[in-house]
Amino acid sequence: MIKIVPDPPHLPSITTTAHKTFGSLDSDSQPLFSVREGIRAEDALLHVGMLLGCIEATAWDAVEHLHLNDKGVVMGIIQNVEMARALVEALLDGAARQ
Repeated sequence: MIKIVPDPPHLPSITTTAHKTFGSLDSDSQPLFSVREGIRAEDALLHVGMLLGCIEATAWDAVEHLHLNDKGVVMGIIQNVEMARALVEALLDGAARQ
């Protein structure tokens, strides 16, 4: 029998973080911050969820101090943060069921 649809590519399992720099550069053009290598994926996702919650709270606070047109822009940011947080939480919930 000939398969019409090919098998999906095999995706590697994500278990830990790799070293990743981010943020501002110092006077020697070196990044000031980094994520350590070897952090468990579940721990990283939990922290991402908390960070997204903080971003969401900060954005909602900013909405209260903005004019109508600016509020729409920040509310768009909030919606994207909510989607990202929901995805992270869905991944964590799925991992907990396994």
